[in-house]
Amino acid sequence: MEWIGFLAKSALPLLGILTILVGKYLSLKFITLNREKYKVVDERNYVKYSRMIFYGIGFYYIVLGILQLINVSVSIYGTFLLPLIVVPISRNRRKYIERIND
Repeated sequence: MEWIGFLAKSALPLLGILTILVGKYLSLKFITLNREKYKVVDERNYVKYSRMIFYGIGFYYIVLGILQLINVSVSIYGTFLLPLIVVPISRNRRKYIERIND
């Protein structure tokens, strides 16, 4: 029974590693926006910040899983850490797109 708890707690770091790998190897076709509604001003920086969102979420899962493995209360960390990572990256990513007026 002890192994089941350990495997359940170690699933979050593994999910974090998987998320980072998906962000690294995801095709540009899935990262870029709908070309009919948005125009990408600087594609290199847009793709870089889009991938950084995946890296941030993966980092969040890794940190959350490690905190659970060492039996630290994760209620505060779990609530506030993800927005602190993803919101600034998302705001920077929006600088590199423009909406096309219909």
